Amino acid sequence: METIRSRQNPLVQQVRRLLERPRERQQAGLAVLDGDHLVNDWLSAGRAFERVLLAESRATEAAAWLTRGTAVALLADTCFEAVSPVASPTGIVALARIPIATPVDRGLILALDAVQETRVLETRAKDVAMHVVAMAPQALAKEDLDPAVVEKEREILSDAARKEGKPENIIAKMIEGRLRNFFSQCVLLEQPFVKD
Repeated sequence: METIRSRQNPLVQQVRRLLERPRERQQAGLAVLDGDHLVNDWLSAGRAFERVLLAESRATEAAAWLTRGTAVALLADTCFEAVSPVASPTGIVALARIPIATPVDRGLILALDAVQETRVLETRAKDVAMHVVAMAPQALAKEDLDPAVVEKEREILSDAARKEGKPENIIAKMIEGRLRNFFSQCVLLEQPFVKD
């Protein structure tokens, strides 16, 4: 078990980057969980941690984590503030591997990132879930759609425009406009919010 006393430590710097950059969390496949409640919920779900960071004031808990086979880093209390995303650090931050979602027949998996206000969490989660169930998007972003699906839609739109007798120089512009409409129907980030 290592003891860290500097905010310049590579592990402290890594956690800070994970906290500050959602894309970095996504690329690393790691979530940063702060506080006993989130840590205990993760454990209750049968999940393990890549590493647990404890403030020195909670050093007595290190042995319990080590017996679970979890890597533990002990941080000076003043250094711990650099890795905690909350104003009043609880003394425990855990790095957890983000589970890879698998397709489900009929269901919804909702992952929220960087949520601090738990009262707002429930409302946001319900709103997003309601929207996804009502609008049934096929992908999160345009880039996530199967290219074959987009190409098939492009062909359908192109054929329809030709049957309308539109000139070829106009067809390309029409297709782009109609594809925007297609994306607004099947891509979550392009859809108007169902409650609006």
